[in-house]
Amino acid sequence: MDRDQVEEKLRRGGTVPLLREPMGNYDLYISEGHSSPPHLASQKLGIQPEDFPFGMHVTFYWLGKDEKLLFGSPSFYCALNTRQETRVADVRRRAKMDLDRFLKAQKDRGIGN
Repeated sequence: MDRDQVEEKLRRGGTVPLLREPMGNYDLYISEGHSSPPHLASQKLGIQPEDFPFGMHVTFYWLGKDEKLLFGSPSFYCALNTRQETRVADVRRRAKMDLDRFLKAQKDRGIGN
């Protein structure tokens, strides 16, 4: 999947691009959206209709290189008590940890990045 395909899929899922920034030799993309109960779009990701009764923020990151998706992950936050800066910082940390694990696995397999 390339960047445009991922962006289109995320927009259909109710998130909009928030930022793009370099992370080493990779690009970090973050998008965010809001979901109200019963969270229909998020149920396939394990969110139940009674989860987050006052709504939630869905913050999604993905890492890519040369416009190609490598991996990504959604995070879910209570709409009442999380600020956007906190959510973005949390997602950045998760992305960095995932990238470090990815690079270590590549190195352990003898695959260059």
